[in-house]
Amino acid sequence: MLKTLKSEIVYKNNWVSVFKDDVEFPDGSIGEYGVVRHHSKSVVVLVEANDKILFVNANRYVNKSISIELPAGIIEKGETPIEASCREVLEETGCVLNDCIEMFQYLPSNGTSDQVIYVVKGRCTDMNVVPDNNEVADVMWMSNKEIEEKIIDNTIDDGPTLIAWLYYKFCCLK
Repeated sequence: MLKTLKSEIVYKNNWVSVFKDDVEFPDGSIGEYGVVRHHSKSVVVLVEANDKILFVNANRYVNKSISIELPAGIIEKGETPIEASCREVLEETGCVLNDCIEMFQYLPSNGTSDQVIYVVKGRCTDMNVVPDNNEVADVMWMSNKEIEEKIIDNTIDDGPTLIAWLYYKFCCLK
């Protein structure tokens, strides 16, 4: 186990903090780690009656792109992953979620970040689509076949979306 000797903040905003940590390795040598501390994130897989999944075209500043993704967002202080999922999906898509279950959680970059992503499945019972245009350009329902085609041709390339979809496919679509 590594021992933290010193930790100093290098950058911080509402979504992320970057630290420079001095550490002692098990052999006694000293080194440095760059550590990114995130809010946890909630990813949602939605299934409607005809087994289509709800996706958003998300505006992604860093990559200067529109990205096909599952609705997702930050878990606010005091919220559970399911509460955050319901709030985020409503904000991003106008969809009201029911029958939610937390399917699993994972660490997307455990070598450099403390972020935990929770994957929640729910059903859309009411939808009044008014996407938040600052975050979402459009919403769409896709069949399993359409999703697989977009993954194969690399049109869907968002990591959390890919992991959530693959888990859903292998554990829920039997």
